[in-house]
Amino acid sequence: MSQECNNVDESLNDKVKRNKRCPSMLIDEFVEVHGVSHEGGNLNVSVKVNQIQGQSSGIIESLQVDKDSQEGIVAQPNKEDGLAIKITRGKTMCKNIHARTLEDREEVTINEEGQPVGPTDSVVSDLSLFLGTLARNSTFCPLIYTSWKVMPNENIERVWNYTKSKFILPDEANNWVKITVRDAWRRYKHIIKKNHFLKYSNMTDRLKNRPVKVPEAQFKKLCHFWSLENIKSISERNTQSTTIQKWRHRMGPKTFAVVREKMRLKEKKDPTQAEIFIETRKGSKGKELDLETNNAISQLQDHIMNNEETNAEAFQAVFGKEHPGSMRCFGKGVTQTSLKQKEEIVALRKIHSEEVLLLNKKMHNMENSLNKLKGVLKTMLQQSNPAGIDIESLEDMLGSSPGDANSAQKVVCAPRAHSSI
Repeated sequence: MSQECNNVDESLNDKVKRNKRCPSMLIDEFVEVHGVSHEGGNLNVSVKVNQIQGQSSGIIESLQVDKDSQEGIVAQPNKEDGLAIKITRGKTMCKNIHARTLEDREEVTINEEGQPVGPTDSVVSDLSLFLGTLARNSTFCPLIYTSWKVMPNENIERVWNYTKSKFILPDEANNWVKITVRDAWRRYKHIIKKNHFLKYSNMTDRLKNRPVKVPEAQFKKLCHFWSLENIKSISERNTQSTTIQKWRHRMGPKTFAVVREKMRLKEKKDPTQAEIFIETRKGSKGKELDLETNNAISQLQDHIMNNEETNAEAFQAVFGKEHPGSMRCFGKGVTQTSLKQKEEIVALRKIHSEEVLLLNKKMHNMENSLNKLKGVLKTMLQQSNPAGIDIESLEDMLGSSPGDANSAQKVVCAPRAHSSI
């Protein structure tokens, strides 16, 4: 997948810090700094940002698009043409979810990393599809930025608040929601570029066939941006990097978090990266794995069985060290830093639990000692004053507070009556 603004093939061992060739900013600002391309010329498409960052009140109406005009749906050709064109279903709209009220919201459960895992696969899938519709909505996520990094915080918060109005989500899921929308926004830009920019050779055809859900002003900005020579160079390099990717997972839309949770419940322990890798490459349709993936799985199993390595060591031996960013086979939002913080929290909880157990044990021992002391004291009082002691008052005194015990002593230690004989 092409990502115009990310130089994904930079070597981690490169000691020279390179300047960003595509800084994060408004497309208008980038074009102004880097000039205009030879292909498009100067396009007067300036639009105020606040004009496209409206409220979400009209989102349901914006989803009511005539089916024949939806992007990705091809109308049936006339029989005279003699052509058989496949009719696809188009993009997911999630109209029922957008129409929910606060009372209709579905609750989403998350794991310790803040990733949705339940209560059912259907709820998790609905949430992911719903977030995709927000990423493709020009009101929530306009396409006028070179990178998601400069998407205004008010837009991102609007996405989060709107999502909470349709799902019951804990605050810990905030980061996962933002990352999911970010990735969907990037994929959407890639699809627009592939189907509506690269497919046509001139601006006239591109505007004639632009995606109906993208405002014309924003589409013009994108076309102008993609026409710049340095952006073309970055895109070509990223495309080459994508073509050499190996070991693609075969889970479809199912998230790694859901797979991990099911394996954890089944095995009663957290699955390792090696186990997740093997599980997510099997697929569910019985298709044979490619040679590269088969070799990787064989190497993993060989390292674990024959070299007496841990699963983590075996995974690193086959695939190399972790790169900065998301951890492999953990899903969105999980990084080395977050895992380290989780381990620290688990260690602190363990220490706290041990301290609580020790304190409870000490209190139990103190109660036993106190009960023994009460028994000894009771025996001594009975022996010193066998006739005049009140057993019930004595027991009340031994089990009462110091103030109550002082008032009870008058009853317990009542003087014996002297005989007149």
